Amino acid sequence: MLLVAIYLSLGVLAANCSGSTAAANCEAESCETVNNIQICTQCVAGYVPIDGKCVGFATANNCKTAANAAVGAGDKTCGQCTGASFLYMGGCYAVGADGLGKTLCKRAADGACKEGADGYFALLGATPTELSILPCNETTETTLAGDKKYKGVKYCATCTAPEAASGGEIKIATCQTCTDKSKPKDNVCPSPENPNINKNSLPPGAIAGIAVAVVIVVGGLVGFLCWWFICRGKA
Repeated sequence: MLLVAIYLSLGVLAANCSGSTAAANCEAESCETVNNIQICTQCVAGYVPIDGKCVGFATANNCKTAANAAVGAGDKTCGQCTGASFLYMGGCYAVGADGLGKTLCKRAADGACKEGADGYFALLGATPTELSILPCNETTETTLAGDKKYKGVKYCATCTAPEAASGGEIKIATCQTCTDKSKPKDNVCPSPENPNINKNSLPPGAIAGIAVAVVIVVGGLVGFLCWWFICRGKA
């Protein structure tokens, strides 16, 4: 259910392949479009998704089962990845290959993403069997083994990854740029529907300072007027 929520937030929805290279040996209703790239998430038996395309299990060297065994004739997806590739939506993706992998991740090692591409951040501490990359604007918590939780920032366009989480705590990405190209304030981005939020508002300290200044000015003016009229009256 969590992965479904994540896929929806990415703007992906299962469908039949539309004549792309992802269509060959892809099961019905198993194509997704991510970052304008069509990929297969589940192949027919004996094929597994590598960089979004179904390849024969015998040549899928970086694709393993979740139990770290070689995939076989009955497998349709990858359970984990090896080396400089990472698991994403049932397939293994290489960072250096042209295609979806490099749009999600800059650097991968030991079967997981270690540094996200623009718009994404890596989930440090993810194992090869787990999702290791999230969009900067993903606000649904993703929980890894050991109850390690991660999420992004609403309306965030680019971000940096938080440090590795430990059991039970939530680590939130640090937003660098918001979708409206503004800088976040206190790691909060303005809503596109209400762009003035966080842009023109003053911090509490500034508001307090202005209030004190107004009191001083008004008090001084009242004091001067009292002195003036008292002195004039005596004169």
